[in-house]
Amino acid sequence: MFDGYKKYIYIDITGEKSTMTEDTQTLTTAIQLEADPIRRSALLDMILKDKGFDVARLPKSQPPQPQQQMVANPPQMAGVNK
Repeated sequence: MFDGYKKYIYIDITGEKSTMTEDTQTLTTAIQLEADPIRRSALLDMILKDKGFDVARLPKSQPPQPQQQMVANPPQMAGVNK
């Protein structure tokens, strides 16, 4: 279909991922400020996905289970007959 046509221009598209570096830097800063380990892991996963890593196959640790608080018996009043 295009036999006989000559190329007149070449198009070089650059900068398509120019915000990727900025986004990675922002997420890196957020990771340093985040105290919750689960959220830190999620932010790190976002960076790795943007860089093209397959994070779905990486092993995941279980989130820590909330600790149960033991309720002690209330102190007994001295001299009270039952």
